[in-house]
Amino acid sequence: MPTSTVKEEDPYKIPEDTYLPANLIGVEEKSFPFTHKKGPKEGQQDTFTKWVWEFQITSGEYAPLKVFADTDAKITVTPDGQRNFPAMIIEALRDMPVEFGEGINTDDYNGLPCVITVKHFARDRSDGQGKFYETPLKDVYPARVLDELRQGANAGHPVGDEPPF
Repeated sequence: MPTSTVKEEDPYKIPEDTYLPANLIGVEEKSFPFTHKKGPKEGQQDTFTKWVWEFQITSGEYAPLKVFADTDAKITVTPDGQRNFPAMIIEALRDMPVEFGEGINTDDYNGLPCVITVKHFARDRSDGQGKFYETPLKDVYPARVLDELRQGANAGHPVGDEPPF
């Protein structure tokens, strides 16, 4: 007869604010139909499109868990240099900035290594019976950051400050 002792378990499978080696598995474009509920387009049908980024942790205790991010379905940089999250992900994967007018195919980055962190997010279940515990992508860094951390080049660098590159 199987037996078990009840133990407390962290609902999050990956710790927050921990540098994790990963690879980009792929990016999928998803579209969702919706109806405008107010404003000048009230009642009109429309479509919302997003990109879903999939990363896989490649080594350590949390391999081969996967981490996802939902983002805008475009890469943008403002005239003053502000980048949206997809631009920051691509820049980290290739370890160099994106340029205005550059054509980028996200498939070209599949399989590339990087370093990621996750955040913890809890949301109520639609049936009202508890919560979903998610660990979406928080930050992406170039793969070299992991080597720099191992060599002590960024010793004491807290996650959440400016990235260590």
